[in-house]
Amino acid sequence: PETLKLKQLQEQCLLSKEVIRRSEVSIPNASVKLYFDIEGDPFLDVEYLFGFWVVEEGKKSYYKYFLAEKPEDEGKMWEEFLSWIRSLPDGYRVYHYHIYEMTKLKQLAERYSTIPELEKFKGQMIDLAKVVQDSVIFPLYFYLIKDIAKHLNFAWRSAKAGGAQSIMWYEEWLEQGDKQILVDLIGYNEDDVKATEALHQWLIKK
Repeated sequence: PETLKLKQLQEQCLLSKEVIRRSEVSIPNASVKLYFDIEGDPFLDVEYLFGFWVVEEGKKSYYKYFLAEKPEDEGKMWEEFLSWIRSLPDGYRVYHYHIYEMTKLKQLAERYSTIPELEKFKGQMIDLAKVVQDSVIFPLYFYLIKDIAKHLNFAWRSAKAGGAQSIMWYEEWLEQGDKQILVDLIGYNEDDVKATEALHQWLIKK
Protein backbone atom coordinates (compact mmCIF):
# COMPACT_ATOMS: atom_id res chain seq x y z
CA PRO A 1 0.00 0.00 0.00
CA GLU A 2 2.78 2.45 0.82
CA THR A 3 4.49 1.83 -2.52
CA LEU A 4 1.21 2.33 -4.36
CA LYS A 5 0.61 5.58 -2.50
CA LEU A 6 4.08 6.84 -3.49
CA LYS A 7 3.46 5.93 -7.13
CA GLN A 8 0.17 7.82 -7.06
CA LEU A 9 1.83 10.88 -5.52
CA GLN A 10 4.58 10.74 -8.14
CA GLU A 11 1.95 10.66 -10.89
CA GLN A 12 0.13 13.63 -9.35
CA CYS A 13 3.43 15.50 -9.11
CA LEU A 14 4.28 14.86 -12.76
CA LEU A 15 0.85 16.05 -13.87
CA SER A 16 0.84 19.18 -11.70
CA LYS A 17 4.57 19.89 -12.27
CA GLU A 18 4.80 21.02 -8.64
CA VAL A 19 6.90 19.62 -5.82
CA ILE A 20 5.06 17.64 -3.13
CA ARG A 21 6.35 17.84 0.43
CA ARG A 22 5.70 14.55 2.22
CA SER A 23 7.26 15.49 5.55
CA GLU A 24 9.40 18.05 7.32
CA VAL A 25 13.09 17.97 6.47
CA SER A 26 15.61 17.64 9.30
CA ILE A 27 19.29 17.77 8.29
CA PRO A 28 22.06 18.19 10.88
CA ASN A 29 23.88 21.49 10.51
CA ALA A 30 27.60 22.16 10.93
CA SER A 31 30.00 25.08 11.14
CA VAL A 32 32.06 23.40 8.40
CA LYS A 33 30.13 21.80 5.55
CA LEU A 34 31.90 19.51 3.08
CA TYR A 35 29.99 18.71 -0.11
CA PHE A 36 31.55 15.54 -1.48
CA ASP A 37 31.55 13.77 -4.85
CA ILE A 38 33.75 10.97 -6.26
CA GLU A 39 34.40 10.37 -9.94
CA GLY A 40 35.31 6.82 -10.93
CA ASP A 41 35.78 4.64 -14.01
CA PRO A 42 34.25 1.16 -13.59
CA PHE A 43 35.90 -0.06 -16.80
CA LEU A 44 39.38 0.70 -15.46
CA ASP A 45 38.41 -0.08 -11.86
CA VAL A 46 39.74 3.23 -10.58
CA GLU A 47 38.44 6.18 -8.58
CA TYR A 48 40.25 9.13 -10.10
CA LEU A 49 38.84 12.27 -8.48
CA PHE A 50 37.64 13.25 -5.01
CA GLY A 51 36.03 16.69 -4.98
CA PHE A 52 34.84 18.87 -2.10
CA TRP A 53 33.06 22.19 -1.91
CA VAL A 54 34.13 23.53 1.49
CA VAL A 55 31.75 25.95 3.21
CA GLU A 56 32.90 27.35 6.54
CA GLU A 57 31.13 30.04 8.55
CA GLY A 58 32.86 33.38 8.27
CA LYS A 59 35.18 32.26 5.47
CA LYS A 60 35.10 32.21 1.69
CA SER A 61 33.94 28.89 0.25
CA TYR A 62 36.39 26.99 -1.93
CA TYR A 63 36.83 23.85 -4.01
CA LYS A 64 39.30 21.16 -2.89
CA TYR A 65 40.13 18.11 -4.95
CA PHE A 66 42.37 15.04 -5.06
CA LEU A 67 43.24 13.63 -8.48
CA ALA A 68 44.78 10.42 -9.78
CA GLU A 69 46.18 11.57 -13.12
CA LYS A 70 46.88 7.92 -13.97
CA PRO A 71 45.08 4.82 -12.62
CA GLU A 72 48.27 3.77 -10.83
CA ASP A 73 48.11 7.06 -8.89
CA GLU A 74 44.91 6.03 -7.11
CA GLY A 75 46.81 4.91 -4.00
CA LYS A 76 48.74 8.18 -3.83
CA MET A 77 45.49 10.14 -4.19
CA TRP A 78 43.98 8.07 -1.37
CA GLU A 79 46.90 8.81 0.96
CA GLU A 80 46.63 12.54 0.18
CA PHE A 81 42.94 12.40 1.02
CA LEU A 82 43.62 10.62 4.32
CA SER A 83 46.27 13.18 5.20
CA TRP A 84 43.77 15.98 4.56
CA ILE A 85 40.99 14.55 6.70
CA ARG A 86 43.45 14.34 9.61
CA SER A 87 43.59 18.13 9.52
CA LEU A 88 39.84 18.75 9.48
CA PRO A 89 38.46 20.74 12.41
CA ASP A 90 35.90 19.41 14.85
CA GLY A 91 32.25 19.99 14.05
CA TYR A 92 32.23 19.27 10.33
CA ARG A 93 29.60 17.38 8.33
CA VAL A 94 29.91 15.72 4.93
CA TYR A 95 26.97 16.01 2.53
CA HIS A 96 26.79 13.79 -0.54
CA TYR A 97 24.16 12.37 -2.89
CA HIS A 98 23.48 8.61 -2.90
CA ILE A 99 25.57 5.67 -1.70
CA TYR A 100 28.46 5.78 -4.18
CA GLU A 101 30.79 7.81 -1.95
CA MET A 102 30.30 5.63 1.13
CA THR A 103 30.70 2.45 -0.90
CA LYS A 104 33.93 3.61 -2.53
CA LEU A 105 35.44 4.84 0.73
CA LYS A 106 34.97 1.37 2.21
CA GLN A 107 36.46 -0.31 -0.87
CA LEU A 108 39.48 1.98 -1.04
CA ALA A 109 40.16 1.56 2.68
CA GLU A 110 40.25 -2.21 2.10
CA ARG A 111 42.40 -1.82 -1.01
CA TYR A 112 44.99 0.51 0.54
CA SER A 113 44.85 1.62 4.17
CA THR A 114 42.70 3.31 6.75
CA ILE A 115 43.05 5.62 9.75
CA PRO A 116 40.78 6.36 12.74
CA GLU A 117 39.89 9.72 11.21
CA LEU A 118 38.30 7.92 8.24
CA GLU A 119 35.74 6.29 10.53
CA LYS A 120 34.99 9.71 12.00
CA PHE A 121 34.64 11.12 8.49
CA LYS A 122 32.20 8.37 7.46
CA GLY A 123 30.24 8.95 10.66
CA GLN A 124 29.68 12.56 9.62
CA MET A 125 28.34 11.69 6.14
CA ILE A 126 24.75 12.64 5.32
CA ASP A 127 23.14 11.20 2.20
CA LEU A 128 20.87 13.87 0.75
CA ALA A 129 19.36 11.30 -1.64
CA LYS A 130 17.83 9.57 1.38
CA VAL A 131 16.52 12.91 2.67
CA VAL A 132 14.84 13.50 -0.70
CA GLN A 133 13.48 9.96 -0.80
CA ASP A 134 11.94 10.30 2.66
CA SER A 135 10.50 13.80 2.34
CA VAL A 136 10.10 15.21 -1.18
CA ILE A 137 8.54 14.25 -4.49
CA PHE A 138 9.78 16.12 -7.54
CA PRO A 139 7.97 16.35 -10.90
CA LEU A 140 10.75 14.28 -12.44
CA TYR A 141 11.10 10.82 -13.96
CA PHE A 142 14.66 10.42 -12.67
CA TYR A 143 16.15 11.48 -9.34
CA LEU A 144 19.82 11.83 -10.23
CA ILE A 145 21.51 14.89 -8.74
CA LYS A 146 21.69 16.31 -12.28
CA ASP A 147 17.93 16.05 -12.74
CA ILE A 148 17.06 17.54 -9.37
CA ALA A 149 19.61 20.35 -9.42
CA LYS A 150 18.62 21.37 -12.95
CA HIS A 151 14.99 21.43 -11.78
CA LEU A 152 16.19 23.85 -9.08
CA ASN A 153 17.77 26.02 -11.82
CA PHE A 154 21.36 24.99 -11.13
CA ALA A 155 23.44 24.95 -14.33
CA TRP A 156 26.61 22.99 -15.06
CA ARG A 157 29.24 24.94 -17.01
CA SER A 158 29.43 22.17 -19.63
CA ALA A 159 26.44 21.12 -21.70
CA LYS A 160 27.98 17.62 -21.79
CA ALA A 161 27.99 17.28 -18.01
CA GLY A 162 27.26 13.78 -16.75
CA GLY A 163 28.84 10.72 -15.19
CA ALA A 164 29.39 9.02 -18.55
CA GLN A 165 31.03 12.17 -19.92
CA SER A 166 33.33 12.31 -16.90
CA ILE A 167 34.54 8.79 -17.65
CA MET A 168 34.99 9.66 -21.32
CA TRP A 169 37.01 12.76 -20.40
CA TYR A 170 39.26 10.72 -18.11
CA GLU A 171 39.94 8.07 -20.73
CA GLU A 172 40.56 10.76 -23.36
CA TRP A 173 43.01 12.41 -20.97
CA LEU A 174 44.86 9.09 -20.55
CA GLU A 175 45.04 8.66 -24.33
CA GLN A 176 45.80 12.24 -25.39
CA GLY A 177 47.43 13.94 -22.41
CA ASP A 178 45.58 17.17 -23.18
CA LYS A 179 45.52 19.31 -20.01
CA GLN A 180 42.31 21.03 -21.14
CA ILE A 181 40.51 17.71 -20.76
CA LEU A 182 41.61 17.60 -17.12
CA VAL A 183 40.40 21.17 -16.65
CA ASP A 184 36.98 20.20 -18.02
CA LEU A 185 36.86 17.10 -15.84
CA ILE A 186 37.76 18.96 -12.66
CA GLY A 187 35.32 21.76 -13.51
CA TYR A 188 32.55 19.21 -13.94
CA ASN A 189 33.26 17.75 -10.51
CA GLU A 190 33.32 21.21 -8.95
CA ASP A 191 29.87 21.85 -10.40
CA ASP A 192 28.69 18.52 -8.99
CA VAL A 193 29.62 19.45 -5.43
CA LYS A 194 28.18 22.94 -5.83
CA ALA A 195 24.96 21.34 -7.07
CA THR A 196 24.92 19.22 -3.91
CA GLU A 197 25.13 22.40 -1.84
CA ALA A 198 22.32 23.94 -3.91
CA LEU A 199 20.08 20.95 -3.16
CA HIS A 200 20.97 21.09 0.55
CA GLN A 201 20.15 24.79 0.77
CA TRP A 202 16.85 24.26 -1.06
CA LEU A 203 15.87 21.42 1.26
CA ILE A 204 16.43 23.43 4.45
CA LYS A 205 14.89 26.68 3.23
CA LYS A 206 11.57 25.33 2.00
